[in-house]
Amino acid sequence: MKSSPGAAVFDRDMLFAIPYLADWHIIGIRRQKLTDHDTARRNARRADYDYVVGGQIMIRKDGILRKSDYRYDSPYTITQVHTNGTIRVQHGSWSERLNIRRVMPYFTAASDDDDN
Repeated sequence: MKSSPGAAVFDRDMLFAIPYLADWHIIGIRRQKLTDHDTARRNARRADYDYVVGGQIMIRKDGILRKSDYRYDSPYTITQVHTNGTIRVQHGSWSERLNIRRVMPYFTAASDDDDN
């Protein structure tokens, strides 16, 4: 904002007796640019992957993990894919809706016998 919080709230400079006029539109545009830049930076490292119903994923564990702990839970089956970047997976007898940023595609290792 390039101003002190007091000047922005009270519309007066805190040291001198002069009015401070904040251009909220310019401030909003600047903050939106910063947000867009941060989003583009984060998405640049992501690999595009289309999740499909019946596919398998691994779910990232939350919280603090020890060094020898696995970061992802075992594979789960996708039951529904939503357009807003979420998927529904089956956890045994119940299902959960997850953001795709929290999951990773699960690929099975192909054996050497399948190549022939």
